[in-house]
Amino acid sequence: VIGAKVRDDLFPASATAIGSDIRIQGKRYRVVGVMERKGAVGLQDTNNMVYLPLTNMSAEIVGNNALTGVAINGFWVKASNPDQLEAAEFQVANVLRLRHDIRPPKEDDFTLTNEVDLIKTFTNIMGLLTLMVTAIAGISLVVGGIGIANIMLVSVMERTREIGLRKAVGATSGAILNQFLMESIVISSIGGGIGIAFGVALAFAAATIFKFPFVVSLLSVVVGFVLSLIVGVLAGGIPARNAAKLDPILALRGD
Repeated sequence: VIGAKVRDDLFPASATAIGSDIRIQGKRYRVVGVMERKGAVGLQDTNNMVYLPLTNMSAEIVGNNALTGVAINGFWVKASNPDQLEAAEFQVANVLRLRHDIRPPKEDDFTLTNEVDLIKTFTNIMGLLTLMVTAIAGISLVVGGIGIANIMLVSVMERTREIGLRKAVGATSGAILNQFLMESIVISSIGGGIGIAFGVALAFAAATIFKFPFVVSLLSVVVGFVLSLIVGVLAGGIPARNAAKLDPILALRGD
């Protein structure tokens, strides 16, 4: 039985793999099945595997026989019922201890793992990674907001006479507030757009290098852009308020 990638590499798209012969280390084998296309398990690509009967593999490929025994790295056991997984694990451990002649206080010379434990471990790792990425993103937003606030404060100081002139010809405090607030939002929106473009490009590069499917959630793009707008409003609020509260006479006298 061959994996999906092995089938693609050895046979043309129009050919039928089942019933055909392939050679493994000079031995002829007949293909009786093709595995369903699956993902990778750790660093091992399940689509790039070939499955042989254990006894045939031992005799023809590895070279072991009945006298020396068959050495294996591991095997899989399927429980008849998901609810009986712990009971099945207990029974397998007992069988292995009997076969390996392990009695207390000797320690087991094997390791048992089940899919539930692996899923829990993976979920915990992903949760920690998500928390770490969220923390980094939060710090980046704070730093970006501080940068925008500094830019807007400097802008208000350098354009004091402009603000005074506008107020002198009839501009209201609300108009000044909206002007500087919109400038802050535009700056943060440009930064957010650049960040989103960089993130999409990075995801595409990673998908190309590691052969992952390239998927970008529209929700993540929208949330990222909305966050940049919120940062712009928060960072530009105080500078815009300071500009709106300037006295036109004092502003015109300023340098």
